[in-house]
Amino acid sequence: MLLNLPLCRGGALPGDITSRVLIALFNATGGYNWHDNTNWGSSRQTSSWYGVSNKASRNPRHVTMLQLPQNNLTGEIPPELGNLGSLTVVDLRGNNLTGEIPAELGKLHLPVLLLSGNQFTGCIPPVLASVSNNDLPALDLPFCDEVNLSPREINPALLALYNSTNGDNWRNKTGWLTNDPIRKWFGLISGPSEDSDGPYLVSVIRLYSNNLTGEIPPELGNLEALRALDLSKNNLTGEIPSELGSIR
Repeated sequence: MLLNLPLCRGGALPGDITSRVLIALFNATGGYNWHDNTNWGSSRQTSSWYGVSNKASRNPRHVTMLQLPQNNLTGEIPPELGNLGSLTVVDLRGNNLTGEIPAELGKLHLPVLLLSGNQFTGCIPPVLASVSNNDLPALDLPFCDEVNLSPREINPALLALYNSTNGDNWRNKTGWLTNDPIRKWFGLISGPSEDSDGPYLVSVIRLYSNNLTGEIPPELGNLEALRALDLSKNNLTGEIPSELGSIR
């Protein structure tokens, strides 16, 4: 059974794009089986629907936050969600969502996008990598259309890291110094450059408890897109390079 928007009156007008988009989400994700669907599809303003907020908006019909974590959403995220241009927060963590993440979400220019704990397939639209607060690395999915980069095309900082920490003796060095895409190099997460035609850049390095020895190379500070570095629980020596202070 689907929720029929024209039955709604008052706050949820048939011609209201916000209501229509939210109902599309409700129908696409099994809304009748959500743990909490209070007021969804009712005549009340959409800001009173569970998980929906118009906080910080001057227009009561402009939804700014959609927060439905761990609420038993199933099915796929409808692309119509990308039409809610006032959204600043989308939190759909810990549900049972499947299918691909719609590229239309990239139209929203979201500061916050949280989608972990679902069963998405396919790849992540590169445009979403620009979201400042996201949990995309936890999805363990590649970015769409990622190019294959050979070691010669990779920033030499990665080669310096491998060589200076005795990479041949790491517990896991899968993909390193091979022609595999860098997303397949163990411990690396990559995203697109600001230039959509440019190479994919390393944004996360996680090599904790991987038998790294020696010193951290200062060249790591040259990885301009690096935002997270975890080399804990290894046998590294020497000083922490001051160049790492440039990591955002």
